[in-house]
Amino acid sequence: MSSFILILATVLPTAFLLKSLVDEKTAVNQMMIADFNNKIKDLDSLAESLQKLETSSLLRDAKLTYLENQLSALKQNKTNSDSIINTKVENVINSWEEDVSKVEDMTQCLACNPSIPTWSSNSYTFNVKESVTVGTVIGKLLSNVCTGYGVSVAYTMYKGFNFTINKVTGEIITATSLDREKQQRYEHIVSATVSCTEKTSKSQNVSLAINIEDVNDNAPVFTNTNYNVLVSPSARIGEQVLSVTAIDRDENENGQVQYEKTPESVPFKIDQQFGTISVASSFDSSVYNFQVLAKDGGSPQLSSSANVTITLRE
Repeated sequence: MSSFILILATVLPTAFLLKSLVDEKTAVNQMMIADFNNKIKDLDSLAESLQKLETSSLLRDAKLTYLENQLSALKQNKTNSDSIINTKVENVINSWEEDVSKVEDMTQCLACNPSIPTWSSNSYTFNVKESVTVGTVIGKLLSNVCTGYGVSVAYTMYKGFNFTINKVTGEIITATSLDREKQQRYEHIVSATVSCTEKTSKSQNVSLAINIEDVNDNAPVFTNTNYNVLVSPSARIGEQVLSVTAIDRDENENGQVQYEKTPESVPFKIDQQFGTISVASSFDSSVYNFQVLAKDGGSPQLSSSANVTITLRE
């Protein structure tokens, strides 16, 4: 019964206004048509009398022109009045159509609830870079449910420590800073709960997965910061004397490491890909100190260094 009263309260005021304007238009039109016809008769009679007057043609033509102007003004006045009434009626009709649309929506809501809300997909997946700031909206979930007129839907995320969900809009929002190197994927359950006036609320769950994408936020790190090795003075050119290793926790090109040495003048070379150090030329000293660099392939590029000391045995 309350729903029926709500529908009547929505449409009846517009219906009464529309009827009153239609009645007004009819009454005004009838009055104006009668007045219009009477004045035309009067003008026609005056024009006929003027034709019979034995006055100068100049005066007669002037009076006829005046009468024609009066008749034109009368016709224009009727057109303007009709336009005003028609505009009022058109506005009310538009309002009536809007009210009918509201009633249709209202009827749909009252009819479709208490049905269980549905999702357009069995599961949802969002990708987000680990560098996003707290409070970033990374996606939006919407259930297929009509709302309004006492019907509402609320969204809830279970175990959503790193992410939250706006209970009204369904927006997924970052709640903490993200680190792909600590956790690459989050899985949650999101629930849509529909509540309707005088009806029991019902819920439906859906799976949500959030993949954390890598950014170049880690520099390569050497397993040792200082390398010391003894080498035979008779070591041949090309002989491997040491191997250094740097690890980058990022993935793909962000985690690909290449090696360099400085200065270039020392009689050793380093393999850019594997970090192996071998003899490059004959020795002219008993001790060599130099640095090795590890650079990643990210942008901006990150790097680190380690010290190497190679001593020739006596």
